[in-house]
Amino acid sequence: MFSKALYKQSWKANWIQWLAVTLVSSFVLVIIMMMSGGDGIGSLTSSFKETFAKQALQSQFENTAINYHYVSNESLETFDQAFLDQYLVEIQSNPYQAPTEENIMNAYQYAISHFQEEADRQIKGMDETYTEETAAYQELLGAAMFTFNPSGVMNDLYEQYEVGSTPLDYDIMTIILSVDSSEMMAIWATGELPENYGDVITSLERIAYRTNRARASSSIFMAGNMSSPEAKEAILETLAENNITEKTYDSFGFDYLGLKTIGSNAIVTFQARLDFEISKLNSDDYPTIDAYFAAVKAIKEELQASITESLLTKLPAALSESMVGMQEYDVYIMTVGNMYFKIVGLLISVVFVIVVGVNLIAGQVDSGSMAYILSTGTTRNSVTITQMIFFVSSTLFLYLTTSIVSVVCFFIAPPASTSVTLGTLLLFNLGAFLVTMALGGIIYLASCLFNRSKRAMAIGGGFAVLTLVATILGLFASETTPTMMRMSALDPFNYVSLVSLYDISAIVDGNFAFIWKFAILGIVAVICFALGIVVFKKKDLPL
Repeated sequence: MFSKALYKQSWKANWIQWLAVTLVSSFVLVIIMMMSGGDGIGSLTSSFKETFAKQALQSQFENTAINYHYVSNESLETFDQAFLDQYLVEIQSNPYQAPTEENIMNAYQYAISHFQEEADRQIKGMDETYTEETAAYQELLGAAMFTFNPSGVMNDLYEQYEVGSTPLDYDIMTIILSVDSSEMMAIWATGELPENYGDVITSLERIAYRTNRARASSSIFMAGNMSSPEAKEAILETLAENNITEKTYDSFGFDYLGLKTIGSNAIVTFQARLDFEISKLNSDDYPTIDAYFAAVKAIKEELQASITESLLTKLPAALSESMVGMQEYDVYIMTVGNMYFKIVGLLISVVFVIVVGVNLIAGQVDSGSMAYILSTGTTRNSVTITQMIFFVSSTLFLYLTTSIVSVVCFFIAPPASTSVTLGTLLLFNLGAFLVTMALGGIIYLASCLFNRSKRAMAIGGGFAVLTLVATILGLFASETTPTMMRMSALDPFNYVSLVSLYDISAIVDGNFAFIWKFAILGIVAVICFALGIVVFKKKDLPL
């Protein structure tokens, strides 16, 4: 059943491919293991942690500024509308008398109370646990009052944060001047308010004024708060758990000016997205203008709800949560286990099994060589069994080589901190071999099934490539990926890939679940090789 001559011929025909793949695979493995071993893994881990910490903090700062801005901007809009409403009431209540300073002050006080009510509503809408006694509530209300700055009560704080940053008093003259003398006469004569009297509140100029004031003040308030010694101390205390020092934190550029720029840019981006969503609404599609404005408000609330809750009072906990897993994250497993054995090394090996697997049977049938082999008295079973033995043995020799290389590298450059042992490393090689054989079995079956090598390549090779693509995508949703980088939307790919049975985490954790998964891979390989032998024996050949 086994043809020694055919086996030698197969090695003669494929030794160059085998040698090239073995050398490339071993070279890549050496590079990865030497870089990951010794001090390399420590510097790589530190680099990961610093990058994640910077991204997590910047995201928190951006969301904090947006939260400040949203509460402030909505409250300012409410102030404008309330001031105008009460100002017109004052005009109606004093017929044929020019509005006095007292009338304006009455409207101002009325509008301030509504400003505070709206701020209260917005804050409590963010989180039902935010009550007047909580620090989060007081922080958000403080941001709104800082933006409005009634009677200049926040001037000293503005100057403390940034000299010369104090804004002018909030503009109410534009609202007052929007009601001219002819409109006052009409109000006194008819007792009715002028048509479209609220246009000044919704004009592009007034919207821009409120938005720009809220953006500038919110950025200053966030930057001033987050760069304070108290906030910095709380952040550094959390970062210390991941061995990130004050010097490293300072290198992130999160000083006052840096934070102010981050906050301002985040608000501009948020506002641009909000404007885009609102621009898709057509007022003609709504029965009344009130219905249109209700739809606009719904978009605002929906978009704001998508912003992560981020406040000064919650920053240390939020930062700690976003960096879950980083403190004890094993980068060696990610680079050697997942990057090489499950992706790069497997990809190189699969290239070999695709090319060789297709050529062993279908390639020879396609070229006419099979007719010559069978004419020498060699049976079909002898051909398929011998080619299968070559296929398995050549792949086995490939992984024996990588096993030796990985063990040598492990001793030359031992990782500073990892749960990977010598036994774990050998299981990595065994698992990769079984996956390669399972995919190789499918390719071998396709090679036995089709007489044309291009069809065998399309079916067998195509399946192997799709499996590897699904593996790469699924890796971003796996537990071996840091929490901050994990994309749960890609998790379904972990259930459609044969490589998911190659469970790196189970091997490292000592969970014996990897044994039955290895068994399934072995069974798939055996079944496919057996089916290939049977199919080739019974099918018609173009001899």
